[in-house]
Amino acid sequence: MARVVRPGGEIRLGRVLIGKEYEPQRILSQGIEETLKHLEEMGFEVEKIKTPSDDTYEYDSDHKPIKLLAEAYLVTIRKRESRG
Repeated sequence: MARVVRPGGEIRLGRVLIGKEYEPQRILSQGIEETLKHLEEMGFEVEKIKTPSDDTYEYDSDHKPIKLLAEAYLVTIRKRESRG
């Protein structure tokens, strides 16, 4: 997507989870973080907006959140306008 987006264009990703505790989620989110960092190094602007979500927590028997499993984000990747 980053290769074909036009200068000034955007790529929007909804509900990207950045994991903490849950192992498969942690491995996946590490790849996402590395990809976003690489895009920033290539000159893209990356904006992450944290969005709370009930299913990113582990709950106790009283339905109280006890452990954050992941953080949810909306991600916008912007390709800078070409200068020329």
